[in-house]
Amino acid sequence: MVLNGLHATTASNYQNICCEGFKSGTGLRGSGVYFWDDEEGLAYELSCNWYDYSLNKLKAYKDCENKEMVIILGQWDIEENEFIDLEARELRVEIYQTGIALKIDMTNRSNLCGLFDAFIKRFEIEIGCQIKVMGVGVSPLSKDYSPNYPCQVLGPPYCYIVRDAGIIRHSLYRRT
Repeated sequence: MVLNGLHATTASNYQNICCEGFKSGTGLRGSGVYFWDDEEGLAYELSCNWYDYSLNKLKAYKDCENKEMVIILGQWDIEENEFIDLEARELRVEIYQTGIALKIDMTNRSNLCGLFDAFIKRFEIEIGCQIKVMGVGVSPLSKDYSPNYPCQVLGPPYCYIVRDAGIIRHSLYRRT
């Protein structure tokens, strides 16, 4: 199965990615590299909005020499058993139950990455296979973040979290 998505960063970070590859980070839905799915044709806007949010609100790129926005098209090829869609209702319930069992305060955003990582580790043990990519909806962080995304129709934007950064092939995204 071949999947792909868009990821925004700075020109400086893109140069590092070209030399060293992607590096996994932490996020609300677990560790990995986050890519917006483009099934609805909205990944470019979501990527641009994430970049602006990261630059201006999170101050995430303060150490970058060249802060010019770059959109990256990522692509990866995985086996079907290496992918998990966390939007499935039964899995969302299992994630919640994992949080209860581990006594995680799920109202605290900083705890969410650990919750999702703990769930995936337990799931991998149960199935005897490494999950390389997760699919999940990620709610916009604020109304300013993505004002044109139709959450009331589509639900939260869908993204892929690539947990094995070594499988990502990438190129600069050229908007057509």
